[in-house]
Amino acid sequence: ALPIFGDFPGGLKDVNTEDPRVRDAMVEAYWRWVRLLDLDGFRIDTLKHVEHGFWQNFGARIRTLARAAGKRNFFMFGEAFDGDDRLVGSYTNPNEMDSVFYFPQKYRVFDNIFQCGDGRTADAEALLRERQTNYSATPQPNGIGVPPRQALVNFLDNHDVSRFLYG
Repeated sequence: ALPIFGDFPGGLKDVNTEDPRVRDAMVEAYWRWVRLLDLDGFRIDTLKHVEHGFWQNFGARIRTLARAAGKRNFFMFGEAFDGDDRLVGSYTNPNEMDSVFYFPQKYRVFDNIFQCGDGRTADAEALLRERQTNYSATPQPNGIGVPPRQALVNFLDNHDVSRFLYG
């Protein structure tokens, strides 16, 4: 049997995002969509499957292009499907995302406290405290002007997880 690589049966080819030519091509392709459709931001999938260096390069370059085009609040947020608050918060490092889907809150507050009833409200308090160290306190250069820790994307459910009222 052939080994399976990637997230899908049969394999999924990786993009060599460490290669400067690939980085240039990605910025060019994404910026083309901004120009064609007058986009004001991006929702970016699967952040954690690409190295931080790519996001730092991509984020800085896209925001510089956006600023030069007169876009003052170009919003980039992403999905790091994980409950690890430190990991999710790491994508708000300088030049990376303005925000992320707040998966740690979904799991620790909505699921554990409200849905299951097994969690303690002290867990919600702890998560709020952890936000101060796990998410950037500085707005991204040429970004939305708000620190990521104040712009996290809250949600009850989405296409990646069970619906809130399921079960």
